[in-house]
Amino acid sequence: MTQLKTFPWLSLSIMLITYVVFGWHIAAVSINWSHSIVVQTNGLGLGLKDESLMLAIHLFAILIIVLTSLALTAPLTLMTFFVSSWIKSELQSIMAMIAWSFLLVLILRWFDVFIQFLVLLSAAILGRLELRYIGYSRSQTLGILTILGLIGFGSGAMSYFYYFDPSVLKTN
Repeated sequence: MTQLKTFPWLSLSIMLITYVVFGWHIAAVSINWSHSIVVQTNGLGLGLKDESLMLAIHLFAILIIVLTSLALTAPLTLMTFFVSSWIKSELQSIMAMIAWSFLLVLILRWFDVFIQFLVLLSAAILGRLELRYIGYSRSQTLGILTILGLIGFGSGAMSYFYYFDPSVLKTN
C-alpha cells in the first residue's frame, strides 16, 4: 500500500497526456504527409499507398518512443559512446564537429519538430527521475516509460481516427 502512495502519479500523468497529444498530432499530420508522398511518388511510377505510408509513419514514431525510453535508462553509457569515442584522433574530431554542425542545422531548420521532441523528452525525463527517486530499477523504469509512452501514443492516434476519420478504423 505504501508503494501506491509513493507512486509518482502526477509526473507520469503529465507524461501520459504529453504522449496522447503527440499521438493525436502524428495521426493528424500523417494523413497529409502520406497523401503528399503518394502523389509525388506516383509521378515517378512507384505506386505507394496511403495506408502503408501512414503505417510507416506511426511505426517510426513508435521507434522514437522506444529509443527515447531506452536512452533515458542508460544516459551516461550513451553519452560516452557518442562523445568520447569520436574524439580519439584529429580526423575523428573534425568529423564529429561536422556531424554536430549538421545536426545543429537540422535542429534550426525544423525547430518546431525539435520543440515537440523536447517536450516529449522532458516529460519522459520527469517520469524517469520520479521513478528512479522512489527506487525503481533501470529495467523497471524502462518498462514503465515504454509502456506508458506507447499507450499514450496509441490512444492519442486512435482517438483522433475515432473522432475525425472513423472510416480508417472500420474493417469491412
